[in-house]
Amino acid sequence: PTNVDTICYIANTQNQGTSMQGLLGEHYQWVLGVSYDSLKSWPCVILDRSKGNKDNEHGLYTAKVTWAHDETFVVSAMPRDAIAFADRKYTGDQFLQKAFRHEINLPDGIFPEEWMDLKKKRQSQDEGTCRLYMAESSIPNSGLGMYTAVDIHRSHDLFDPEIVIQIVDRQYHNYVREQYDGYKPEEMTDDEWIIEHYFWGSNCVRSEHEANQVEAIIPGYGMLANMHPGLVNIDIFGGDYFDSAGLHRGSDPGAGAFSTLYGMKWRSLSHIPAGMELFANYGDGYFDRDDLSFVPISTDYEEADTVLNKYWELVKGNIHTSYAQDLWNLTYSSIQSERVRNAIPENIEDAMQARDYGTAMHSVPNVIRSKEWLEENGQCLDNIRPGSSTIKQAGRGAFATRTLKQGAVISPAPLLHIHRDSLVMCGSQTKQYVQCEFEQLFLNYCFGHRDSSLLLYPYAPAVNFINHKSESPNAYIRWSDRSHHHADWENRTVEDILSEPYAGLALEFVALRDISGGEEVFIDYGRGWEEAWNGHVEEWEAGPYDANYVPPSEFYKDLVVHTAVEQKSSPYPWNIMTTCFVAEYGDEYTGPYGRQHRWVQTPSLFVYSYDEHECKVLLRERLDEYRSSSIRPLQNDLYTAQVMMYGKRLIISHIPRQAIGFVDRRYHSDQFITNAFRHEIDIPDDIFPTAWKDQEE
Repeated sequence: PTNVDTICYIANTQNQGTSMQGLLGEHYQWVLGVSYDSLKSWPCVILDRSKGNKDNEHGLYTAKVTWAHDETFVVSAMPRDAIAFADRKYTGDQFLQKAFRHEINLPDGIFPEEWMDLKKKRQSQDEGTCRLYMAESSIPNSGLGMYTAVDIHRSHDLFDPEIVIQIVDRQYHNYVREQYDGYKPEEMTDDEWIIEHYFWGSNCVRSEHEANQVEAIIPGYGMLANMHPGLVNIDIFGGDYFDSAGLHRGSDPGAGAFSTLYGMKWRSLSHIPAGMELFANYGDGYFDRDDLSFVPISTDYEEADTVLNKYWELVKGNIHTSYAQDLWNLTYSSIQSERVRNAIPENIEDAMQARDYGTAMHSVPNVIRSKEWLEENGQCLDNIRPGSSTIKQAGRGAFATRTLKQGAVISPAPLLHIHRDSLVMCGSQTKQYVQCEFEQLFLNYCFGHRDSSLLLYPYAPAVNFINHKSESPNAYIRWSDRSHHHADWENRTVEDILSEPYAGLALEFVALRDISGGEEVFIDYGRGWEEAWNGHVEEWEAGPYDANYVPPSEFYKDLVVHTAVEQKSSPYPWNIMTTCFVAEYGDEYTGPYGRQHRWVQTPSLFVYSYDEHECKVLLRERLDEYRSSSIRPLQNDLYTAQVMMYGKRLIISHIPRQAIGFVDRRYHSDQFITNAFRHEIDIPDDIFPTAWKDQEE
C-alpha cells in the first residue's frame, strides 16, 4: 500500500564486510553484528530474493538501502528477519487530521482554583474587567504608555491583532511637487515631521514589495507602547496579512478605502505580570539620535549589571567599609561610557539595590502599577475589538467587548498633527502630465475640517476601525479632559501646532447610549464625509483589469506552488508575485540548474520581510498524495527557485513550502486604485476651534 515503507535492519556499512561485485554491481554482504538489537533500521527497496533451503526456508534478500544524508548502497544475503514494514512518515493514525483529541477532566471538587488561569481570563472579559490600559509611562518624560492588567504568559499573543496603515513614496511625491509646483510642506523644512518618530520599517510589516518607499503606522502597540531597551517584553510576531475583508475591486466601491494589511500580531517575549508596562522593541538603532544619545541601550544595561556584580564580589557583599566606598568611587568614575554610567546609580546604596533587581528594572521603579492605580489614573484600551463590519463596504469595524454604559469612554485617542498637503500624491514624472491630485490612504483614518489644513490622526488599539452611521450612531467624539490633552492648543494657529515635536492633543470616543457587548460601535463622520462617499458610490466604476484581480491571501493555503513551466499553461493572476523567504544559504554546489545553494532555516525568518525576495519557482519535489489527510510539516514539499537577492540571481534548493509566499506586485494592491475613495473624518463644527480655520477664504 502507498502508506507502507519497507525497512531493513543492518549494521554500519563499516561492519557489513568486504565490498563485493555481483550481478547487481558493488554490494556488501549482510552481517548480524553483535545482535539484532544492535542493528539500525533504514528505508530500503528489495531488489532480489534467493530460493529458500533447509538452512533458510524464506531465502535471502538483496536490497538497496538509503543511509544517512540520502546515501545509498546495496546489501546482499539479508535474512527475512532483517526486513520489516512501517508506516511512512506522517501516515500513522496519530497524524489523522480529524482524530479525536481531548484531555481527561479532573473533577471540579479537587482541581485547585489557583490553576484556573483560563477561567480567570474568560471572567475578566465576561465581567467587564479591563485588561489593557493607557496611562503615564513609567519612563520619565516619555508621555503615555500601555499597561497590562492581567498576567501574560511568555510567548503568548497579545489581545487582538492590529491594522497596518502605510504612507508610500512620501519623499518622491514631495520632490515632484517641489520641482514642478514649487511646493514644499512647511513642517518638513527642518526635516522634521512628528509622525516620523512613529514609523515602522516596511520590513517589519511585510511591505517591502508594496512600493519603492514604504513607511508603516501600527496604531496600537506600535505607537502607544514605549521602548525601554533593557526591558523589552513584546515584539511583532507576523500574522496573516492582505485581508480585503471580502471586498473586491471589481465590484465594490469600498475597495481601496481601507488598509488590507490586517492581522499583525504581537507576542510576549517573557512573562509579563499584571500591572506592568508594555515595552515594544524599536531596536537599539532608534536611539542613534543626538537627543537620545545619553539613553542606555540593551548592551549598556548588561554591562552595568556586570560592573555591579564584579564590585559585589570584590567587597564580598560588605559595602559599609572605607575600602568598599573608595573602590566604589574609583569604579564609578572609571566608567567611560556615558550610557553605561547613566544606567548605574551614583549612590552606593542605590547601586546595590539596582544589583538586586537589575539596573534596567531599577531605572523605572513604577514599571509595575497596582490595579487601583490603573483604574484611577489610566483609561481602558480594550473596550472594543476589530471584526467584520455589519456595513459591507466598510470592511472591518469595531465591536464592544463588554457592556458600555451611556457616557462611558469607549476609548481614548491621542492625536498626531500633520498638514493636509503632506498626504498629496503625484502620478507622473513629466511636467506635461503631472497630476498631484491623489491622496494617501492614511487620509481616510484622519480627522479634520473643511476649513482647516490641519489633520489629526488618532492612535490606540481598534479606534481606526470605528465606522460611520449618520442615523442613530451609538457613540460620539469629544476633546479629552485628561492632562495629555493640551487645551491651550485649541487657541493656537495651525502653524504653531505643526511646529510642535510631540503629540499634545487627544479625543475620546464616548457612548451616546448603552452599548451591548458584541455590538458594533459607530460615530457620525459628518455631512461632508457622507456627501463625498455618496458621490463616490454614484460615480464609481471598476477599472478594465479589476475584475481579474485576485488578492494574495487566496493562495496562502495552497499546498502546491506552481513552477515556471506550469505557469506557462496555468499562470498566476497578473497582480501576483511569488516570493521566497531566504536569509542564509549553504555552500555552493553543482546541481540541475548549475551553481546552486541549499536553503537554510534561520530564527525569525518569517517575521520580517527584508528576507522576503522575489523568486521564480523552477522545481517542485511533490508531496505524496497519500499524506493529504495527515497532519504534517509543510517542508515535505521542497522547491528549487531562482531568487533575486540584493541585485543577484541565486538558485536556492530545498526551500520548504512555508518559505514561499505571495504578494501583490509593486503598486498593484488596493491602496493604489486610482479612483479609490479618499476623505478625512469630519470633526463637528461645534467642537472645532476657530483658531484652526486657516482655509476659510
